Amino acid sequence: MKKAILALSLVLISFSLPSTAWAQMDNLNGSWEGSISLPGNQLAMTVHFVESNESLAATIDIQGAQGLPLTNVSRDGNNVHFELQAGPGVAVFKGAVASSGISGTFSQGGVNAPFSLELTDGAPPSEATTLEESGVMTETGIAILGRWEGAILIQGVNLGMVVNFSDADGMLAATMDISEQSALGLPLTNVSAADGNVHFELVAGPGLAVFEGQVEGDFMGGSFRQNGVGTFYLNRVDEDALEPVELPYAAEEVEFSNDTITLAGTLTIPESDGPHPAVVLVTGSGAQNRDEEILGFKVFGVIADHLTRNGIAVLRYDDRGVGGSSGSIAASTAEDFAGDVLAGIELLRQRPDIKSDQVGILGHSEGGIVAPVAASRSEDVAFIILMAGSAVPGDAILLEQGELGLRVEGATEEAVRKKRELQLAIFHSVRTNEDWDVAREHVETELREAIESAPENTRNSLGDIETYIQNTTDASIAGVQNDWFRYFLDYDPGVALRQVTVPVLGLFGEKDLQVPPSQNGPVMEQALRDGGNTDFSVEIIPEANHLFQQAGTGSVSEYATLPKEFAEGFLSRITEWITARTM
Repeated sequence: MKKAILALSLVLISFSLPSTAWAQMDNLNGSWEGSISLPGNQLAMTVHFVESNESLAATIDIQGAQGLPLTNVSRDGNNVHFELQAGPGVAVFKGAVASSGISGTFSQGGVNAPFSLELTDGAPPSEATTLEESGVMTETGIAILGRWEGAILIQGVNLGMVVNFSDADGMLAATMDISEQSALGLPLTNVSAADGNVHFELVAGPGLAVFEGQVEGDFMGGSFRQNGVGTFYLNRVDEDALEPVELPYAAEEVEFSNDTITLAGTLTIPESDGPHPAVVLVTGSGAQNRDEEILGFKVFGVIADHLTRNGIAVLRYDDRGVGGSSGSIAASTAEDFAGDVLAGIELLRQRPDIKSDQVGILGHSEGGIVAPVAASRSEDVAFIILMAGSAVPGDAILLEQGELGLRVEGATEEAVRKKRELQLAIFHSVRTNEDWDVAREHVETELREAIESAPENTRNSLGDIETYIQNTTDASIAGVQNDWFRYFLDYDPGVALRQVTVPVLGLFGEKDLQVPPSQNGPVMEQALRDGGNTDFSVEIIPEANHLFQQAGTGSVSEYATLPKEFAEGFLSRITEWITARTM
């Protein structure tokens, strides 16, 4: 599970809001309230400016501290800069004044995020001027041409995206890819960049999605508005890293079928003489591409490259309904996905360059549920590796996941209690198909409380609040009324684990908050022992999160800010384990 499954749904592209216009203010005097939009977490703050003709000073209220002095406070036209000496290093704020307030980028200790402030006490901004129209890129413009990867953050959901900026006959143009919605090359409109500011819009469905932000080096971030208000961030991608390179192994595009479903994937084969052992990779929950790309981290792409360079062939494929694969995730269950992976194993077993008796499965998250199901159904599976595979029923996972996720973000006990009540109400309705009105009431209450505690400018930009709550609640309820969720909720992975007799390597991240090792590791070990398995190991990777990155807290909100690489020792452990059993 890459995301909390009961997170409120994000339906991209719903209704339009007018573009923000930049304003010129006489001074910044007054109190400005707002927040830093860390991924999945809003850190509230208030900045108090005192400006005269000769000087500009400011203090900040944040994390319970009042009146902390800010340093290097300056203003150049509409651009504002201030710093806070605290925590792991200097926190730097760079922004611009707009009709809706001040917005820009926050950076500290290698973390970058958007921030926004609204004037709550002082003279209101003067009448705004229009945003500079998109124009020819000049030497004074922003060097943003190229590929940027990041995500939209709204209602606790991270929606990955890629924006490609290009020069179209001297004009700035851009397209957007949203892989989770299987949308590639979406044309962006009203694209502009000037004086550190960037603006672009996406026209789709019944409305308009508006992005406005600032650029600071290789980071771009700001506000996102469409069916609600959120933030977005993008990190520049090294163009040289995207240049095609000659791989030291062969890569083939393949297709295989499970009944009426067609799966499209990539098979990488070592350059050494075969035949080779092989492994089929199975993604976690949600619609994932063959690289299992999560917020720019190509989890399976990196694993496949490493294993293939070390003599192990790898098949990875697009999930149902993604890329070149047919079918639907929501209408399928782990039983269906097990059929998909077994079809992939059969494809490999027919090839002369693959050792037919040495084909195994590596499953991540929900893929760690699918792999034992497949192994229990077929003698053709030689081994399985479970990356953060759950060993307890789905309802237990979701309840623990919800509580740990809230606690690490500093939530109150009351918030934790209400989250649990919401989850239990939904579980009851999913199981019985009754009392949906009670479940809806819980969702609406959570939404209403979140809106009431949001800054005024956020509330104002939602439009009609009741309509917004109604639409968002509808989307949230619809997200659990499907075959996949009904199956996942009560499925006990221990049943299949007790039937697995082939070698098993179970790996957990020490700081995984989505499939916690303390909840699942001992249960997995006991199930394998009870089934009589004589070759298994359940291990914990130190400091690793659910994606097996080296993490600070393990929170989902960290994923986007961490290096796109695995924790030390993770890849080598997988390779050594497979090699010891196949070569």
